[in-house]
Amino acid sequence: MTRCYRWPRSSCRVAGLLAYLAFVAQIVFAQGPAKPRITRGINDLETVRIQGNMHPLARPQFDRGKVADSMPMSRVTLFFKLSADQQASLDQLLSEQHDRSSSNYHRWLTPQEFGSRFGLSQDDVGKIVSWLESRGFTVQEVPASRNAVSFSGSAAQVAAAFQTEIHRYVVNGEQHYGNSSEPSVPGALADVVSGIVALNDFRPKPRAIRRAMPLPKAALSDGSGRHYLAPDDFATIYDLKPLYGRAIDGTGQKIAVVGQSDIQLGDIEEFRRLMGLPFNDPQVVPVPGSLDPGMVDGDVQEADLDLEWAGAVARNATLIYVTSSNAWDSMEYAIGNDLAPVVSVSFSSCEQEFSKSDVQSFTLLGEQANVQGQTIVAASGDAGAAGCDAFADAAHAQATQGLAVGMPASLPYVTAVGGTEFNEGSGVYWNTTNSATDGSALFNIPEVAWNDSSSANGIEAGGGGASTLFSKPLWQTGQGVPSDSARDVPDLSFSASADHDAYFVCSELFDSQTQTFTPVCPGQFFPVGGTSASAPAFAGMVALLNQAMNSPQGNINSNLYALAGLSAGPFHDITSGSNAVPCQLNPPSLDCPTTGSGAGLMGFAAGPKYDMASGLGSVDADALIRDWPSITVPHDFDISVTPPTLTLNRGGVASAQITVNHSGVAGTPSLACNVPPIFVSIACSIALDAATNTYTLTIMASRSAMLYPAATIDRTADRFSGPSDPRGFTSLIFAYLLGACLIAASITVFSCAAVWRSRQGKQKLVPLFAGVCSFVLLIGCASPTSVTTSPQSQAQPVSIQVGPQNMIVGQKQQLQFAATVANSSNTSVTWSTSPAIGTINSAGPTAGIYTAPSTIGTNQTITITASSVADPTKQASTSLQLAAPETGSIVVTGSLNGLSHSVGIALTID
Repeated sequence: MTRCYRWPRSSCRVAGLLAYLAFVAQIVFAQGPAKPRITRGINDLETVRIQGNMHPLARPQFDRGKVADSMPMSRVTLFFKLSADQQASLDQLLSEQHDRSSSNYHRWLTPQEFGSRFGLSQDDVGKIVSWLESRGFTVQEVPASRNAVSFSGSAAQVAAAFQTEIHRYVVNGEQHYGNSSEPSVPGALADVVSGIVALNDFRPKPRAIRRAMPLPKAALSDGSGRHYLAPDDFATIYDLKPLYGRAIDGTGQKIAVVGQSDIQLGDIEEFRRLMGLPFNDPQVVPVPGSLDPGMVDGDVQEADLDLEWAGAVARNATLIYVTSSNAWDSMEYAIGNDLAPVVSVSFSSCEQEFSKSDVQSFTLLGEQANVQGQTIVAASGDAGAAGCDAFADAAHAQATQGLAVGMPASLPYVTAVGGTEFNEGSGVYWNTTNSATDGSALFNIPEVAWNDSSSANGIEAGGGGASTLFSKPLWQTGQGVPSDSARDVPDLSFSASADHDAYFVCSELFDSQTQTFTPVCPGQFFPVGGTSASAPAFAGMVALLNQAMNSPQGNINSNLYALAGLSAGPFHDITSGSNAVPCQLNPPSLDCPTTGSGAGLMGFAAGPKYDMASGLGSVDADALIRDWPSITVPHDFDISVTPPTLTLNRGGVASAQITVNHSGVAGTPSLACNVPPIFVSIACSIALDAATNTYTLTIMASRSAMLYPAATIDRTADRFSGPSDPRGFTSLIFAYLLGACLIAASITVFSCAAVWRSRQGKQKLVPLFAGVCSFVLLIGCASPTSVTTSPQSQAQPVSIQVGPQNMIVGQKQQLQFAATVANSSNTSVTWSTSPAIGTINSAGPTAGIYTAPSTIGTNQTITITASSVADPTKQASTSLQLAAPETGSIVVTGSLNGLSHSVGIALTID
C-alpha cells in the first residue's frame, strides 16, 4: 500500500520558501490530541460480548475442565481499535511516508506521536485503567502508543470481569489453558476494544531445524564435500564483503530479536570468538509483567541462532534480545516501545491458529511498526506449502491440513523470508580447507528452492503460498506474482537447508533425563537450518541498508518489488525446485492432488522472477544497497479493506471499511464490489460518508433462496385458502358490508345530531328522533351480521397455510415457521421434515423452530410440513434450503484516471 518516488533533481534556491514549506509540513504532520470516545460511565451490569477472542485450539474435545481460581494470568492485554477517521488518516500517512514528493516522506512517528494521533485519549485510557483496577487487576503497562493496556490477575478475576471461565486444555499431549467462551466487556467499552490477548497460553513455535547431535568444529569444511556456513561464507555468497570494506557493518544500528526463553550470554560470546567477530553482547530486555520463561529447550536454541546470525551479518550493530513467556508479547513490546528500527521474528503459527482478535492486534502492530519506520523481518515457515502441518517430524511425513501460510510473515507490513538450498552441480564453489575466519566459500553459489522433505526428515521446505487473511497489497506486483487478490509469501529467500549447507551455531544441549543444559561450543557446534536462520540473517542486511541510507526504511517491500522490475536487479532469481510436500492420499486430505503427475504432492514450483516457493529470490547485498536510491515508482493510488476477512450467518449483515490512499494522484475513484458466483444470495454495496471521506462496504447474506432450484410446494385447494375459496369470498363480502355499515352508522349519527340541534326547545320531539336513529342503525347493520352467520360459511373444510416460503439457513442456524389454520376452533399444528435432516420443535400451538444440523456438507433442499391437529389430512408445506459453508472473496475495484486496482476481502458464509 506504499509508494516511493525519485527526489526532484532541481533544487530550490529560495531559503525562505524552504523554511515556509518546512513550517507547513510540521503543521500538516501534526494532529490534535485524540478525541474522547468513551462517552458514558463504565457499568459492569451492562455488558457486550466481544466475538473472535477464542483460540482455535480451545475446543470442547480438548477441554479438561476449569483451572484453579487462584491461577495467575500475566500480561493480559486489551487492544483498542482505531476510529474510522484515525484509520483513514493512518493509511494515508503510511502511503505518504514512502512518497518522496510528500512532506511526510520518511518522517517516522515516535510511539508518543502515534498515541497522540492514533491511540485513545488520555482521559479514555484513564477510565479503562481505573475500571481494571476496580476489578482487582494490576496494570503493568500502558504503552506510549495508547493502543493497548496490559494487566495481570487471577483466573477468578478474569472470569468475573470478562464473564468467561478459564479452562485447561490438552492438545497433542501438551497442557494449555484458555478462555472457554467469548469474553464480554462493559457496554461503554464495546466501541473501543478490538480484542483481548493472552487469555490463553498457546505459544508460537520456533522455526529452527537442528539435527540430533552437535558436530566437531573441524567439520566446517573437511574436504569430504560437506560444508557448513560460517559468517565469512555467508558474506562471500551474498556479497557483503564490499560493504564491510566501506565500513558498512551495522555501526550505530539496532536490531531487536524476539524470543521466549532465557539465554546464556556465553554461547553468543563463544560464537563470536570462534568466528573472528568483535565482542558484542546483546542487551537483554525482559517484557514487564511477563513471567520469567527460564531456559526452554527449542526456544533457547532459536534465540542463540537469531542473535548469532543477525550479529554475524551486521557485525557492529547493537542487538536487543526481547524475552518473555510468549514471543508475541516480546514482539508487541519491541514495537510498542520502538526498541529498534529492525525487528527479527523467527516464530510463527499458521493463519488458521489465530483468533480474529489476534489478527486485528497483529494488523495494528504492523501498521504501528511501519509508521514508526520499523522493518519487521519474519520467517515464512518450514512446512512448505502446508503451513499448518508439523515440520521436521518423521512421524508426520505427509501433510493433512491443506494449503496454508504462517503469520506474522503473511502480514502486508512484514518482509517474509523463505528458504533456498545451494546447488553446486559439477562446479567448484568451496575450498577444501577453512580460512582464518573459518570461511571456505569462493563466490556466489547457484540456489534452488529449499526442500529436504523425506520420510526420514518429515516435511522440511520453505513456507510459501497465498494468505487467507490479507488481500494483496499494491506493491506486490510484477512478473510471476499471482493474480489471486491475496497477499503472497515469501518476499525473499536465503539458504535454509539443515543438510546442505547448515549454519554454524553455538548453543545449549538439553538432557531430558536430568533436565539440564550444557554448552556445545567450543569443541562442537549445532548444524541448524530453516527459515529461522535466513530471517535473522536478512534482518542483519536491513540494518546495513539503514546504515548506508542513514535512515530507517520502514516497510521495504515496495522497494524490493520495484527493484525486481529492473532489467539488471540485485536479485538471484531462483527458477528451480519447489516447496511441494507429500500429502495424504488415502483418504485424500484437503488440497491434495489425487491425479496426474503431481498426485500426492502439494505446493508451488519456482520459476522466473516471483514465485511462491522462493519469492523474488535471494539478493546480492552490495547491489541491493547500490540500487536502492535509484528506485522510481509512478504516481498511483491504493485501496485497502479493514478487516480483511469476514464471517456471516445467513440473514446477517456485515460491514468493512474501505480506505483509498492517494500517492500523487488527485481525484475520487469510483468503487464497485463484485460477488463471485460461488456465493448464493449474497449482495454487496459501497457507500461514501462525505463528512469523513470514508467508504463502507456492506455485505448481506440473504435468507432468500431465489437463486436455488425452486422447491415443489403442494398448493391443493383444500390446503390453501385464497380468492377461489368460498369461505374466503364470504369473508371478503363480510368485510365490505361491515365497512358500509360503519359508514352508514356515522351518517345516521350525524343526521340525528343535526335534527336534534335544529329542534332545540322542542323537547317532545327528541324521543321520536332517537327512536328513528336507533332503527336506522339496526337496519344498516343487519345485512352484514346475517352474512357472518350463514350456514354456508360454517360448513367450510379446515384449511392451513404455512410461512415463510423458500428460506435458506446455514449450519447450526435456527428459523421460525408459523402456521395459520382456518375453519376450526383448534388451530394447533404438528411439524415434520422430509428428509429428516435437522430438527423442528413446537414453539406454541402454531409455531415451529427449525434447527439446522451442525455440519452441512452440500447444499440440500428439505420440506417443512405443518399438519392440522383438528384434521391431520390437512397439511401445508414450505421448502427450506440447507446451505453448506461458502468461502471466497468479495472483490472491490477502484478506478481513477485510467488506473484500476482491486482488493479482495475473504468471506465465509456459515
